[in-house]
Amino acid sequence: MLDRLLEDEESLNKDKEILRQHVDNNLLENGISIDYEERDALHYHVYNLEPWLEIAFLEPNYLKKVQTSYQFLMQQIKEGKIYNQFAHSKQKIDAKRAKGGFSYAKKGGSFDPKRITRSVIAFNTLNQQAFDKDIMKYLSKKKIKQSLLFHYIRYSLWEKPACFMDCDEEED
Repeated sequence: MLDRLLEDEESLNKDKEILRQHVDNNLLENGISIDYEERDALHYHVYNLEPWLEIAFLEPNYLKKVQTSYQFLMQQIKEGKIYNQFAHSKQKIDAKRAKGGFSYAKKGGSFDPKRITRSVIAFNTLNQQAFDKDIMKYLSKKKIKQSLLFHYIRYSLWEKPACFMDCDEEED
């Protein structure tokens, strides 16, 4: 965003190449994130997917990979594959976190589906579509937290773009 603001095409092109390499390393062709593959946990798949959803707002070149990764997540949720998380993690830090009391990293634990809320809102905003009724039951039903407020507002504005000029004029 800064490269665009400063109109620094050279730096923008370098950053785009770095992003291209990074997305290829992060999101596999089948939609699985490298973190999910290494850690066997939806917690880290969501952690990996969320920034790519945000990047796709600015760089639509990544939309296909992001959509595939999102669909993988939705498939896991809809099929109830939220149990036995971290069971085959290859990362030593996960065992240390579980031992240290981080309940999300507990080997064989469950993934809290409410953690997909930001991803669902961002994905539906990005794709300009209504929320899937089958997914709504997994979204956080608590009061809209400060952390979700931006996402809900963006979704509302994106879905129904504000009219900044005379809305009655015909489009060219």
